[in-house]
Amino acid sequence: MIKNFDQLVQKKWCAFTMCALPFFILLFPFLIGSAVFVGLDTRQYPFYFFYNDSLTSGNSFLWNPLNYSGFPIFVSITGGFLFPIFFVLFKFLPYIEAYHWIVFLSLALSSYGTFIFLRKLNVHYLGCFMAAYVFGFSQWIWVGDVVIMVTMPLLPLSFLWILELSRGKNYPIFLLALGIAYGILAGMFNYLLETIFAVGLFAIFLFFYTWNSGQFFFCSKNIKTLYGSIIGVGGGIILSFYQIIPTLVYTPLSAGRGSIDHWGAVSGGIVWSDLFKLFSPYFDPWFLNGSYERFYIGIMPLILFFASFWFKKSGVIRFFYGLFFASVFLSLDGSWLFWILHHVPPFNLLHLSFRWMFIGWFAAAVIVGWAVDRIMAGEEIRYVPKIAGFFGILFWGLFGASASVFTALFFFQERILGLLKNYFRDTMYAATSGGFSLEHYYNYIDRLFLQTKNLIDITNPMFFMPLIFVGVGWYVLSRFRDGTIDRLMFSRLIVIITVFNLSAVWFVYSRSIDAGVLKTKPAIAGFIETRGVDGRVLTFLRKYTEFEKLQIPAGGNEVSFTELSVLNREMLFANTNLLYGVESAEIYEPLMSRRMARVVALTGSNLVWFGSVLAAESGTPQDKAAKLETRKNILNFLNIRYIISAYPFDDSVFPKIFETTILPPYNIPIGVYENASARPRFYFASSLETILQASPSGNSLEDEIAAFEKLKTISEDGLSIFVECEVEKIPNSKLNPCENQIIVDGKGTIEAITKKNTISVLKTSSQTPQFLVFSENNLPGWKAYIDNRETPIYTTGSVYMGVAVPEGEHEGRFEFTYKTIIDEFLKRYW
Repeated sequence: MIKNFDQLVQKKWCAFTMCALPFFILLFPFLIGSAVFVGLDTRQYPFYFFYNDSLTSGNSFLWNPLNYSGFPIFVSITGGFLFPIFFVLFKFLPYIEAYHWIVFLSLALSSYGTFIFLRKLNVHYLGCFMAAYVFGFSQWIWVGDVVIMVTMPLLPLSFLWILELSRGKNYPIFLLALGIAYGILAGMFNYLLETIFAVGLFAIFLFFYTWNSGQFFFCSKNIKTLYGSIIGVGGGIILSFYQIIPTLVYTPLSAGRGSIDHWGAVSGGIVWSDLFKLFSPYFDPWFLNGSYERFYIGIMPLILFFASFWFKKSGVIRFFYGLFFASVFLSLDGSWLFWILHHVPPFNLLHLSFRWMFIGWFAAAVIVGWAVDRIMAGEEIRYVPKIAGFFGILFWGLFGASASVFTALFFFQERILGLLKNYFRDTMYAATSGGFSLEHYYNYIDRLFLQTKNLIDITNPMFFMPLIFVGVGWYVLSRFRDGTIDRLMFSRLIVIITVFNLSAVWFVYSRSIDAGVLKTKPAIAGFIETRGVDGRVLTFLRKYTEFEKLQIPAGGNEVSFTELSVLNREMLFANTNLLYGVESAEIYEPLMSRRMARVVALTGSNLVWFGSVLAAESGTPQDKAAKLETRKNILNFLNIRYIISAYPFDDSVFPKIFETTILPPYNIPIGVYENASARPRFYFASSLETILQASPSGNSLEDEIAAFEKLKTISEDGLSIFVECEVEKIPNSKLNPCENQIIVDGKGTIEAITKKNTISVLKTSSQTPQFLVFSENNLPGWKAYIDNRETPIYTTGSVYMGVAVPEGEHEGRFEFTYKTIIDEFLKRYW
């Protein structure tokens, strides 16, 4: 029976099923649309909802007018909005199901691609399965992030194609080109660039490596590996150039997410405390500065990885050892190797050094799979008694310590907390300057105590589940040492244990909520919809609201993922507004425009990291609310009519028009405050000033700062505006406010005939020449027409669009097209 099973699992369809099965089981609630990932309500889900809604309604997804005064979300080389397969899936499937099936298929293909690669290296099928599961689960912490998931298969498949190329095959060049194009169109840029780098090293290695002799020397026959790799990568870039072009156009305009500071980029790497995560991925104490990397591949793979050091190695396996350790050195916090590499374009676009472990865990998976093959071939595992003894001590030590702590806290927890609170009250409270009550700090002490307790709490699945498999690893290794389990049974057992180990440990991490939470319209969104008065919303101090009004009051109680999601939805935080058709002044987007980021930073948004960020300033929330009241002129200009806040404003400035109370027992009051003087989306300026740009493009830092400083002085009353005049004359313009100062009075009528994502058609009427302001971002891709004749668009108020309109009745049209972005690209780079 076992022999028949061994033969069956080596068939391709069965191998794929075995590789995909653990992921299918874990993701099943997501695949049927009953669950969603936590955190994506503020990021990917809203964007894909917008994408799906645009495709099914016949609207264009190229421009999103509902966030950030308009932004083209497809330009970030992330998300696959221009990828044909994504287009089909999101057009014909509900967005949640389409999203989750892409995640599942990506994981399945990642695992299967690793399996096939090791089979091509003649590794025993048990080793292939081991490697497949190790790599497939290596990025599970990011399982909800589709742009990371879709990049994963490209890594093992690219290694497979390069390997086949070195063996004289031609088809891998074509497949590599398609794979690189797929990665550029749909994947994560960091992981894609790392993949190309690792594959390039592998191609160079194979160029000098001769398979028959296993020796390293120059062989002219291997030159095909190099030029084939270059052609494949170059072909992929060419195939995806229609995505690269808009990214190249928009990246120089972004708020600091283009080229990253060299020292800033090396932050966020792995540190010494991450070593504890080799045994328990959730060991992340608040008092240690750990990285995002979970550093966990399972107990049996960990044992095999270290045991493999003493196995006899081929040149290929030595390469993967080198690749693994190179990835570790690149991933270190403050890594000098990453710092050096960061000086080389395009690696200067990378940041968060721990991400290099994406390559490292693939190399580790290959090594672990090969180690299983060596065991099957009869190689001895050295130091088995010592390894078994170490894991036995680790298991019983942690179990005993956890049981002791549990027992002690069962009897003395309240007394310990009382002593801590009394000590804080008597020795530290007087020195605090936050203006918070003593009860606030008591709740914070409860919270920190809970987090510390959970690190070693035997009732906490995040501690207990990894501990179980430390014990299982010790037991199986001990039975193998004393001969109770033979070599073949040991090899099968460690693969089976690894599947259950990784599935069980990462299942605990599966941060999900019921999909119905996402689909339920929040009270504030419903109120704004029924009110029927157009205007953008601003979410004021959302992160501080969570900290002060949810996390701190929770104290020793865990805040659930559902509660966090409800807070996000009710406050329409980040991109959640897209789910309910509400316009927001904010966006969660890596390439947000630099000009608008400066302006939004003044409003108390938590989603900007550039400029004078009000939310990051010192002071209480009440101080920041008072400061925002003095910036009413900015809110008016940005068309912000509704402020969503848990902190009150002066009723004479921003009257409260709605309030809802959420999340009992915390009972957080969330109010909607109205800015009744917010400007409309389209209007005639009541007065017009001009400022001269310092550069022909108008995008120099000097231009931006000058316009921004001018905007801060814009009048709170009326509809006055200023425009930036280009140094070079704008041709074919009969009415040019920058050549001949025109006098406007704002008198006239504007009727919106058509308002879609990428096109707005207006009817205008006035007795005198006027200046028409369109309150959406003036970014590459837009053109304006008066009576079907193109007219210049002027940067208005540092961020928006404006055109001069002659007297009389006219039809105006603003249109955003992909072709216009191409024109901008050609103008800028050619």
